[in-house]
Amino acid sequence: EGTLKLTNNDDTYEYNVEVNYKAPDKYNVSLKNKSNDYEQIILKDSESVYVISPSINKSFKFQSDWPNNNSQSYLLSSVAKDLKDDAAYKFTEKDGNYIFTTKTNYPNNPNYVKQNIILDKNQKFKAIEVQDENNITYIQFEVKTLDYKAKIDDSLFNLDEVTKDFDKTKATNEELKENASSSEVKEKETNATETDNNLKQNESIENNKTTTNSQNNNVTENKETKEENENSKQKQEEASKIDENIFPLYLPTNTSLSDKEVIATNDGQRVIMTFSGDNPFILVQETIKPSKALEIIPTYGEPFMLVDTVGSLTETSYTWTSNGIEYYIVSDQMDKNEMLAVAKSINVVSAINQK
Repeated sequence: EGTLKLTNNDDTYEYNVEVNYKAPDKYNVSLKNKSNDYEQIILKDSESVYVISPSINKSFKFQSDWPNNNSQSYLLSSVAKDLKDDAAYKFTEKDGNYIFTTKTNYPNNPNYVKQNIILDKNQKFKAIEVQDENNITYIQFEVKTLDYKAKIDDSLFNLDEVTKDFDKTKATNEELKENASSSEVKEKETNATETDNNLKQNESIENNKTTTNSQNNNVTENKETKEENENSKQKQEEASKIDENIFPLYLPTNTSLSDKEVIATNDGQRVIMTFSGDNPFILVQETIKPSKALEIIPTYGEPFMLVDTVGSLTETSYTWTSNGIEYYIVSDQMDKNEMLAVAKSINVVSAINQK
């Protein structure tokens, strides 16, 4: 277990990470974003890789070579592989720690050229730092606990077992909401009954006054109920709309927005932005709601972590979910690194709006 910190420009995203590994190729990785508790699980069995998003009840299925296709700072097997593959690694001792500096393999992040593998004086993993050539750290994984002899059940690597409680949890939350609503209704009914009894007791003394007050109360209650319903409906509509300020902070040279289309959907909105110029691309943003039953979606590409979420990366597109919105960026002319730079700048906007 540990804490993962990802730096993007001036923003730092933190994750609570829990990794279960069973040789030779089974992984269960829980990544929980500290800022919004958004959790994703990367699950790898002997055949497939899944990126599971419990909050939306969806699992994206990949035919992927993950995690062997690039370095992974939070997987000690990947860190050990990088050390083994680098015959020219450097070793130093500093402040009572042992530090191995190795090359890294981040094909989609060319600035990440090296990593410091830090062990304490007892040779226990302490931290991994991924840096650029100027020694600026972009990724840091701090190890909190490490058990080499953990007894790990195979159910941790079985999709059905890992996701079997998702629907139950969702149902329980819905029941709690229904019970809370029922309690509120009952409480209102009880209060109304007590009010009626009190009114009857005072009826002989202030009959006309009571009648007037009762009528006024009914009018006021009806008015308040109507206003509450309208406010609730308005909040739901606003929640399903995409913030107009969600726009890339970074655009390639000589590229600009040429068209924007907003489409109403069953779950809210879909916004399609077309950018034209030297590096044209299309950006789609769409509000999403949790599926009632677990939805398994076959996905083309590779799992790729983009600062605050894990999405699907191909040679020409990237798809990811952040703060209740699904994003899709595609271009057949823009190179992959520039496409990811645009996507990262959108996540910065989302973080600013959330703050």
